[in-house]
Amino acid sequence: MGLARKLTHRPKKKEAPPAEAKSWEMSTLLSAVDSSDSKDRALKPQAAAALGALEAALADLAIDLDAINVDGEPGEDEWRRYLAGDRAVFARRIADVIDSVAINRIAVLNRENVRFREAANTYMAEFEAMLARAREGDSGGLLASTLLSADTGKIYLAIAYALGRLSP
Repeated sequence: MGLARKLTHRPKKKEAPPAEAKSWEMSTLLSAVDSSDSKDRALKPQAAAALGALEAALADLAIDLDAINVDGEPGEDEWRRYLAGDRAVFARRIADVIDSVAINRIAVLNRENVRFREAANTYMAEFEAMLARAREGDSGGLLASTLLSADTGKIYLAIAYALGRLSP
């Protein structure tokens, strides 16, 4: 979990006013999802091989969640990179904008936008299924922690928190 906390810690944005401080921390959400205290972090080869496939599938699902990003539609360059094989371009784009404003936006989109709600529910169901499979093949918990701290995991944690499925 220490590695997951280091990976998910982001420096505070300089332009954000002090009044808009986060009311949640990614490390707290990670703890709410993965309460494994195991010190044995041996990763089985099958689990390590599955990580790439799991991340790619989740990154592809993130395309439908781009409404979270208030910076506008993806540009031509992002689509070009995606079509050239950079499947995580949209997941990175979303994960980079996750803050308290994005959490509120997710909650509003979930209430008002049926397409977003369906995409968010599909994403969460797929992530939870993949997380369960990761935990089965990973006795030490490294794969699950890695999945949760990746951009796709950050998106999952933000959506789950915004929809009240996780508490800080």
